[in-house]
Amino acid sequence: MNTKESNIVEKYRADYKPYPYLLKTTDLEFYFYEEYCRVISKLRFERNLADNAPEENILILEGQNMELMSLSLDGVMLSHSSYQVTDEQLIIEDLPNSFLLTVETKIQPEKNTTLNGLYKSNKKYCTQCEAEGFRNITYYPDRPDVLSVYNTYIETDIESYPYLLSNGELQEQGVLEGERHFARWSDPHPKPSYLFALVAGDFDLLEEQFTTTSGKKIKLEIYADKGKIDQCHYAMESLVKSMQWDQDKYALEYDLDRYMIVAVGDFNMGAMENKGLNIFNTAYVLANDKTASDNDFQRVEAVIGHEYFHNWTGNRVTCRDWFQLSLKEGLTVFREQQFSGDMNSEAIQRIDDVKTLRAFQFPEDAGPMAHPIRPDSYIEMNNFYTHTVYIKGAEVIRMLETILGKEQFNQGVRHYLSKHDGQAVTCEDFVVAMEDVSGLDLTQFRNWYSQSGTPEVNLQGSWNSESKEWTLEIDQSCPATPGQIHKLPFMIPLKMSLIDAAGKALELKPETTDQLLNYSYGEDKTEIILQLCKAQHRVTFKDIECDAVPSLLREFSAPVKLNYPYSTEQRQHLISRDSDAYVRWQANQELTQSVIEALLREQGEQDMDEIVAPLVACRKFLLTDQQAEVSFKALQLELPSLAYVMELFNPIPVDALISIWPKLCKSVSAQLHSELIATVNDCRAQLSSTSISREQGAPWRKLLNASVSILAYGESEQARQLIADLYDSYDWMTIRQHVLQTTCHYYPNNSTSMLADFYDSWQEEDLVIDKWFALQASQPNDAVFETINDLLQHADFQITNPNRVRSVLATFTRANPSQFHHKSGRGYTLLADQVIRTNKMNPQLSSRLVSAFNGWRQLDCVDRQTTIKHELQRILDTEDLSADVFEIANKALASATAE
Repeated sequence: MNTKESNIVEKYRADYKPYPYLLKTTDLEFYFYEEYCRVISKLRFERNLADNAPEENILILEGQNMELMSLSLDGVMLSHSSYQVTDEQLIIEDLPNSFLLTVETKIQPEKNTTLNGLYKSNKKYCTQCEAEGFRNITYYPDRPDVLSVYNTYIETDIESYPYLLSNGELQEQGVLEGERHFARWSDPHPKPSYLFALVAGDFDLLEEQFTTTSGKKIKLEIYADKGKIDQCHYAMESLVKSMQWDQDKYALEYDLDRYMIVAVGDFNMGAMENKGLNIFNTAYVLANDKTASDNDFQRVEAVIGHEYFHNWTGNRVTCRDWFQLSLKEGLTVFREQQFSGDMNSEAIQRIDDVKTLRAFQFPEDAGPMAHPIRPDSYIEMNNFYTHTVYIKGAEVIRMLETILGKEQFNQGVRHYLSKHDGQAVTCEDFVVAMEDVSGLDLTQFRNWYSQSGTPEVNLQGSWNSESKEWTLEIDQSCPATPGQIHKLPFMIPLKMSLIDAAGKALELKPETTDQLLNYSYGEDKTEIILQLCKAQHRVTFKDIECDAVPSLLREFSAPVKLNYPYSTEQRQHLISRDSDAYVRWQANQELTQSVIEALLREQGEQDMDEIVAPLVACRKFLLTDQQAEVSFKALQLELPSLAYVMELFNPIPVDALISIWPKLCKSVSAQLHSELIATVNDCRAQLSSTSISREQGAPWRKLLNASVSILAYGESEQARQLIADLYDSYDWMTIRQHVLQTTCHYYPNNSTSMLADFYDSWQEEDLVIDKWFALQASQPNDAVFETINDLLQHADFQITNPNRVRSVLATFTRANPSQFHHKSGRGYTLLADQVIRTNKMNPQLSSRLVSAFNGWRQLDCVDRQTTIKHELQRILDTEDLSADVFEIANKALASATAE
């Protein structure tokens, strides 16, 4: 391994110590020139006199990729012998208790391809400082528990950079000699360095005003590239809705006079919640009816809300250290999910949340990077912006709401924010706040913060016709994960009902000798929440006059894998009768899995149509159900993707699934052909109304696309003609993108002209061209390798742009499993080549790409495993490998000998 050992330093949560100094004020000056930026920081320190603060008389400031120009203490220039500079730190000893340190550095933002710190993107300067990017700007205590008041001065060329933005309130701006200008900003709220932001560039501006509950008027501003402001109106609407929702739901008002959003094209993340100045990936701001799909609109609304909600849950109260990241992200994702559910469909949102958790977080929990939502150690913090921290973290917060009840939980959030306003705190502080308002002892609940892995809950139910009792046997466990072999039982809120033959939920009267099994009721006594806390529980429900089907884990009340031996008839009963949308959807997923398992067992010895008959019957019922919500009907009609199906198995029978899955889909398509045609015609009739709005049309487009997908599986001539007609008939991106994808997958000979038309129509819209790249990278045939090679050489492909790279490579690895896992191994080689290519250029992007190898141990083919191990070793042998990539690749390869 040629990686510099200095880059590979593991940090441990147990080693945390407070910073020895308080940073009272941070005054920053930025002087931009054509080839560099001069940064002057004036830092006023005072010794930290807290009892737990170290008594060290040494100041350590982080800094890298910069030139130190000068250093002075209380106005006196320091000699080189009075301080030490390393590749990553500035160290000064023998300091007084209070002092002003002035640091002057020179950096080159235009050469910063990592998109971390201060960099230049499309003729604009912008910053990304979370997690540890500020150390690329100046020497600083770049850690989240060092809070300071910031004052920022920016000076640059007025013609090229007419807008100069930073955190807080604009204090002054003016014109200088030499065609330059300046702006001074001041943020009155103490914040850590990761929340600092600066933007300098030329934009179009969209303005709005929001009046808070207390009557304060807030300026709302969205900055976007020239000519793109017409695509920002929905983002502004979403921002206004977010601000109003946070006031109504949590009584939280915005605390500055101005709220700014800037959309930039080159950005590693989705967006960043910098205080008062959010910097966004354009993908989560720009959207109009022509360029964006319905899913794009929903993502814009969700991410706009997420970053705004951080103003309190992340900014006003922030993390003590990066191990506590889920403190802000898990809570804010939960609030985002609540918001999206209230703005759209709560039931559909909940199912979408579960789909994301299962598709991304469950595999993470089962792989070499498994970690608790509050990790114990890390090498590179950017690798821990994971689905575990975010999505599972949100589920942990949701369980607290379920346990406490919504009203008491909301009180707990407000208590937490009031108690810790202006502080950097821990996950423990949040749980204590919940205990403060509820009086509950949540000691065992804390296992969710310290243990990794996905708990498994196995249940058995039985009805005694003589005693009229229905008994449930419960067993919980959690598989071993790296560094954690044995697990303590989790506190798991299991929400359930019993459904009789008529679909009625029965009144539940629990009886148990288990003193540790607490419970509470839902809205009425037909729904109960059992608080599981031991490895085994047994509960009996009295006065149950008939056998019933258990409706388990309602609303997905805990992030667990639940196993109950349902029969096909019981699953069909839940699909058609249960009132809980998640349970109905889950029964459909289990039905699909049971059919696949039957096909794997039969190996073609039984008639395909007979085996898939339950799936067909379920969908025939759904298509004729006049009471079902259209969006839910579309969700239930869908067949899961092959990538989703693969995650259901361990080990994954790759070749068998690649062979079976298209045959299953083709059989379902043939048996539902007439019903699907009728549904498509019904959707087209609904969408033909001239008065239908985008929001009203979204469910019908979703149902239309779901129907088209299944029709396409049949690869009939009628389906081909219908799909081609849809492309010509509608200019909604939702339909055009889906139809083009379907054509690429099932009628590739017809896709060439469509792809050319799509490109010609949208070549000036980067986000739409991202879709064009992704459509081709997802084609499930051997020609995709030549296609991807051509795409990587395309004039519009930019290896420095994360969105463009992800559109090709992340799409290939995540959405094209049959080719990524090609038996030749060339899918793995393709990915490894690009990981090595992007390693130095953008380590964060490169490490996320290599994560696609994390699940290699679940593959059933030894040859595939051997090839992936070879590619991982090739990556690890790369000269100057980044710490980001090393951590992921090394842990993945090390898992080969972990068992």
